[in-house]
Amino acid sequence: LVGIGMSLHNIFLLAIVPAILAVSLSLMLQEKKFKPIKTKKINWSLKGAPKSFKRYLWAVAFFTLACSSDMFLLFRVKELGMENYQIPILWAGVSFITTVFSTPFSALSDKYGRLRFLALGWTAYVLFYLFMAQTNSLNFVIWILFGFYGLFKAATEGVERAFVADLTKVNQRGTAFGWFNLITGFMLFPASFIFGFLYESYGVQIAFSFSAISSIIALIILATCKNKRA
Repeated sequence: LVGIGMSLHNIFLLAIVPAILAVSLSLMLQEKKFKPIKTKKINWSLKGAPKSFKRYLWAVAFFTLACSSDMFLLFRVKELGMENYQIPILWAGVSFITTVFSTPFSALSDKYGRLRFLALGWTAYVLFYLFMAQTNSLNFVIWILFGFYGLFKAATEGVERAFVADLTKVNQRGTAFGWFNLITGFMLFPASFIFGFLYESYGVQIAFSFSAISSIIALIILATCKNKRA
């Protein structure tokens, strides 16, 4: 839309339309009535949880610390000289690839193991960020690498959660997912804050290298999280 001359103001106004439609459709849904049931008191204790799961939480914490906001990636390609109209096209391509490959990759992880998929995905993330730390020019390779970044997101986003279920027993999964979501949510802010601080204070190479190093630490810990389905 930017490419055909539409102003950002009108684009944001246009974006309201699908949001209004979504809300309108949700209001038309009728929720079934359920009888209230007694629930047990929430227990956040990890006592009795497998050691491999506890190590996995540490791996997730370090990897989430490496996952700063994707806006920094777009800011970087803008710095490298990408035109304004190309940036949304680039990210639309990433989103498309992620959407298309998420389901088949999740199915493949059932067959070949979550650990392998996570290890490959996180390794790809390390290489991508190391490249972004070193590149000073904009060329077609950027487009290809962002395509692989979309594949990374497709291969890991659902698998990271599925691996929680693989590592824990059925009666532990509520607490396990609670801890997983708590850690990933908690670490997102320092991830972007630290990356932004390093980017502004010490430059691109230090910021992207920090994320790569944090990911490598996560990979080392991940290697200790084997289970029977790994």
